[in-house]
Amino acid sequence: MGGRREQTRGHRGREDRITGADEWSGSSSLLITCLLFFSVVVLYWPVVGFGFIDLDDGLYVTENRHVQAGLSSASMRWAFSNGEALLWHPLTWLSHMLDCQLYGLAPGGHHFTSLLLHATNTLLVFVVLMRMTKAPWPSVIAAGLFGLHPLRVESVAWVAERKDVLSGLFFLLILWAYAEHTRSPTPRRFAFVAILFAAGLMAKPMLVTLPLLLLLLDYWPLCRFKTVRPQRLLAEKLPLLGMVAVASWVALLVGRGALSSVEALPPASRLANAIVAYASYLAKTFWPSGLAVFYPMPTSGRPVAAVVGGALLLGGITTLAVVARRRRPYLPVGWFWFVVMLLPVSGLVQAGDQAMADRFTYLPSIGLFITVAWGCADLSRRWRVPVFVTAPGAIVVLGALAATARAQLAYWKDDSTLFAHALNVTSLNWVAHNSLGYALFQQGKVEEAIVHFQASLQIKPNFPDALNNLGDALLRQGKTDDAAAYFAAALRAKPEDALAAYNLGTALSLQGRIDEASDFFRAALRLRPDYAGAHYNLGAALALQGKSEEAMAHFEQTIECDPGYAKAHLAIGNLLIQQRRALEGLPHLTEALRLDPGLADAHFLLAKILSGQGKNGEAAGHYSQAVRLKPDLAKLIPSQTAP
Repeated sequence: MGGRREQTRGHRGREDRITGADEWSGSSSLLITCLLFFSVVVLYWPVVGFGFIDLDDGLYVTENRHVQAGLSSASMRWAFSNGEALLWHPLTWLSHMLDCQLYGLAPGGHHFTSLLLHATNTLLVFVVLMRMTKAPWPSVIAAGLFGLHPLRVESVAWVAERKDVLSGLFFLLILWAYAEHTRSPTPRRFAFVAILFAAGLMAKPMLVTLPLLLLLLDYWPLCRFKTVRPQRLLAEKLPLLGMVAVASWVALLVGRGALSSVEALPPASRLANAIVAYASYLAKTFWPSGLAVFYPMPTSGRPVAAVVGGALLLGGITTLAVVARRRRPYLPVGWFWFVVMLLPVSGLVQAGDQAMADRFTYLPSIGLFITVAWGCADLSRRWRVPVFVTAPGAIVVLGALAATARAQLAYWKDDSTLFAHALNVTSLNWVAHNSLGYALFQQGKVEEAIVHFQASLQIKPNFPDALNNLGDALLRQGKTDDAAAYFAAALRAKPEDALAAYNLGTALSLQGRIDEASDFFRAALRLRPDYAGAHYNLGAALALQGKSEEAMAHFEQTIECDPGYAKAHLAIGNLLIQQRRALEGLPHLTEALRLDPGLADAHFLLAKILSGQGKNGEAAGHYSQAVRLKPDLAKLIPSQTAP
C-alpha cells in the first residue's frame, strides 16, 4: 500500500511540472478570482437593460401567476408538485419566485440574477480546478474560456434558462465538496455531496450523469484509482446512482408529453442527429459563429456525408484520448466529460423540435476547456515557450471570445432582433419565423406578421403556435371566419392546447355562435382550470344566454385566478346592477377602475349608482370620463345628470 501512495505522488509531481503548478499566494488567487468575476460582470452587464423574450419567458415568469405570487406557502407547494415546462425543477421555480418578490416584473432584476449566478460559476470553475489540480494557470484559462465564451450568452441572457446557471452553481459546489471528501473520506462529507446533488437535480435534471463524471475525476486529477480499488469507487457512487434512477423516472414521467410528439423519429434518425450535433458543438466551441436561439431539426434528415464525417471526427478524438491517457490523462477526462454530460440532451432521446441548443453546452464545455488549457500548458512546457509569449496569447484569445460574446449578446436585446438574427444564420426555421411574426404583431405590424406566420406554416404546416398566431392576426383584421378555421386547425394539431380551444371559442362568440363558443371555453378550462381568460369569456357567454348565476360563478373564478382582471370586476358589478343589487356592485366597479381607469363602461355604471344615491356631482364626473372614453355612451346619460 505504501508503494501505491508513492506512485501517486510521483504521478502528481509529473503533472505539476507539465502545468507549471507553482503554488500561488492567497493574494494572487484572490486577485485572479476577482478579475474573473468582474470580467464576466462587465461583459454581460448590458443584459440588465434587456426585456423578457417571448419564448418561454411567459411560461416561467410573465404569464405565470404562481411565480408572480412570490415565495408563499401556496406557490412553494406548486413548485414542488407541478410538471409545467415538462420538467420537474422546483428550485428553478423558487428562484424565479424570489426574483418576482424582489423585482416584480422588472426584467432587469431577473437578468441581473442570472448574470450574478454565471459570474459566480466562472469563479467556481477556477476554484474547483485549482483545488483539484493545484495548477493555477491552466485553471485560470479554463475558467476564462468558460465565463467569456459566446456559447454562454443564451444561458445568461434568456431568463427562462435560469435552470442552466442555477444547476451550474450546484454542480460546481458538488465538485468542490467531492474534492474535500476525497481528501479525507467520511460519511458526513459524502452526505453533503449527495445533498448538493439532490439540489442540482431539482434545478435541472441534466445533472444525472454526475456519478460518471466523478469517476472520471477519480482517474484524474484526483488519481484515486492509484490508491483505492475500482470496486470501492463504484460502490461509493451507488447512492448517487439511486438518486439518478429516481430523477430519471420523474423526468420521463413529467416529460412524456414532449417525448410522445417526437419519439416517432426512428432510432437511426435520432442517432444521426446526435452525431452531427456533437460535431456541431465542437465546431461552435472552437469557432463560435452562426449562433441562434433555435436550431430547427432538418425536415429531410441529416445528409449522409455529415453523419459519416461527424462519426469519424468523434471516433478519432475518442481514440486519441484513450491512447494518450497515460501521458496526458487530462485528454480522456476532458473529452469524456464533454461527451457524457451532453448525453441527456444529445437527441438520442429526443424531446422537442430543436436539433441542438447552445445552452446545452453550459456545463459539458468545461471538459473541452480543460483539454485546451492543460494541453496548451503541456505544449508550452515541452516547447519551452516563454511566458511573455503564452500570456499575451491567452489574453488575445480570451479577448476575442469576449468581443464575440458581446456581439452575440446584442442580438438578445429584443424579440425582433433575436429572431431576425436566427433567420439570418439558419434555414427553414419555423420557430424563428413564428416568433418574429409575433413580435411584429405585438408592434401592430399585422401584415408583416402574417407573412412570417405563413412562412412558418409553409415549413411546418401543423405548427400549433403559428396556426394560433395567424388566427389572431386575421381576427385583428376582422376576418372571423378565416381566424376560426386556423384556430380549429391548431386544436386538431394539438388537442391538449387550451389556448387553441380558447381562441376558437372567442372567434365563434364573435360570430354569434354562443352555444358552440361556450363548449370550447369549457374545453379550455378542462385542459387548464386556472385559465382566467376562459373563465371570463365563458361567464360572458353565459350572461348572454341569461344564465346569470353560472356567469357570476365564472367571473368570480376569473378574479380568483387573476386578481388583476379588471373586466371581471366590471362584469360582476354589471350583473349585480341587473339583479337590483347595485350597492353590492359598487365595490367591484370601484376596483375595476382602480385596476384599469380606461374602462368606459365601469365609469358609466358607477355614475348610475352614484346618481341613484343623489351624488350628482360625482356621477357627472364619471359620466364625463365615460363619454370621453366611449362617445356613444352620451345618448344613454339621463339629462338631469349629464356633464
